[in-house]
Amino acid sequence: MKKFLLGFVFSFFASTALAQNLEFEMLRTKEAPGFFAIRIFPSPSLQPIAIQNIFVKSSNQKEADRFSPLFPIINEFGGKIVKNANIEKFKYDSYRIIFLGKPEKEGDLFFNPKHPETLLDEFETFTEENLGLIFLQNIQVNFGGNVSEVYPKKIAFLGKEPVFFVGKFEKEMKTRMEISALSQEGTISAITPIYLDKFKMHELSGALSSIWERLYLETLPKEQEYSKKWIILFPWFLGVLGIFFIFTAFRNVFKKEKKEEEIIFDEMWNKPSNPIEDNLPFEVKNKK
Repeated sequence: MKKFLLGFVFSFFASTALAQNLEFEMLRTKEAPGFFAIRIFPSPSLQPIAIQNIFVKSSNQKEADRFSPLFPIINEFGGKIVKNANIEKFKYDSYRIIFLGKPEKEGDLFFNPKHPETLLDEFETFTEENLGLIFLQNIQVNFGGNVSEVYPKKIAFLGKEPVFFVGKFEKEMKTRMEISALSQEGTISAITPIYLDKFKMHELSGALSSIWERLYLETLPKEQEYSKKWIILFPWFLGVLGIFFIFTAFRNVFKKEKKEEEIIFDEMWNKPSNPIEDNLPFEVKNKK
């Protein structure tokens, strides 16, 4: 896996020029036009951003009491517990809001254990997966005219795990990329080329179109998302429906032929036949 070091230059207190490195990787589909991705990694030189975790209690007292065993742990590790009515003053980049129970809106970070008896164990897993160090916030990318429809539009934060931007490209050519983000020292930005004129096989190269599709659907309102999924699945539905009709037609033909055979057999078996003497060219006298 080839990574590139991107030098960020930014101003600190409008007078001091500093630089930091950010590691990123570019991968693309073999086909062109096609899809590409920018995979961003935290550099060892990046310092984590000082963020305080704000845990929001439910306004329902019974619901809030359910989480009371966590309060001493949250306080011990520097978290702050607030009521739902007081969260507006914490909606800034220096705070990370976590709802205890149901979230305020879709996309909010929340902790809601599946089983009360495993509350502490589930919370430990939750903190490891969601409350780790943050090195960059509000990460955005902009590209030259060779690139379009990049998703997501913005990534909230970069922690220990890499993050993805996935988009479409038209031609195999070197293309301009600009990244901006918020670091511990302030807002940073940088411009660098990405080499879309070069292809190197990657384990995710064949999956980029599917990843892009999933990210795109996440940007749609739910009703449009369902409509889009229906459009995607419609050809498959027609194929299955066609197979069903063909199968039904063959079954009906088979049933019809079988029915006709049964009728003919029944007629042959049950229909009274004329005495054999009626069909002879001479008269047969019965012996008494």
